[in-house]
Amino acid sequence: DLRRMFRANHALSKEKCAGCWARFHCGGGCAANAWHDSGDIREPYDIECRIERKRLELALYLAAMEKLDAPEEAQVSVDG
Repeated sequence: DLRRMFRANHALSKEKCAGCWARFHCGGGCAANAWHDSGDIREPYDIECRIERKRLELALYLAAMEKLDAPEEAQVSVDG
C-alpha cells in the first residue's frame, strides 16, 4: 500500500543512508526527487545527497568560525 511505503521511507530504512553523517538532517531525502531519478522513493537521489552534505558542512564551518571569533572576512551575516 502506498501509505505504508511512504511511512517506511526514512533515513533509518535506507541502506545508502546508513553510513551517512548527515542522515538525520535530511531524513533520507526528497521522495519526489528519488522517484523522478530512479522510479523508487526508497532510493536516495545521489546529487541531492551530495548537495545536502556540502550545505551542512559549510553551515557547520561558518558556525565554528563565528564561535572562534574568526577574522571579519571569514564571517557571514545572516541578515544579508
